Amino acid sequence: MTTHLKNEIFSADITAIFTKYRWFQFQSHNKNYDFSYNGEVADYYLKLIVSDKLLNFEYILDFQLAENKIYDLLEIINYINKVSQNGHFFYDFIDDKIKFKTIQNLSQNPNKDYLRQIVDINLSPVNSLFHKFSMAIHNLVYGEKIDQNVLEFLFLNIEGNA
Repeated sequence: MTTHLKNEIFSADITAIFTKYRWFQFQSHNKNYDFSYNGEVADYYLKLIVSDKLLNFEYILDFQLAENKIYDLLEIINYINKVSQNGHFFYDFIDDKIKFKTIQNLSQNPNKDYLRQIVDINLSPVNSLFHKFSMAIHNLVYGEKIDQNVLEFLFLNIEGNA
């Protein structure tokens, strides 16, 4: 069933949903990603991990951060994870990357419409969330300490499966 699900997810119908949100299939064999997105401040990558019952979306933010800013980054991540509903940011110290994960449970035999809906629900708020997150990180990199009130305002309208 896993092979069938992978074929469905990478079919033209579902790939069109990724394209709708400006995620494009990543064609490099050197990298371990399925889709990429070119943001204003950073680039993002998406790895889809498919099993019989789960669809794991692992987003990677490609943003270089100075070591002396890691603690501030972790404070931002902690705040966002408190207000985000179905997913979480974390800093992967081994890869030196910022990642966001969300996992979707799949029904017994998900059809193409169901998969299309899951992908759409997952991607729709992610672009906005990543834009806000990368702007907060951008401000952090260029020396602006972000206080709690600014973070609350920046992430005020986080809703859904982001």
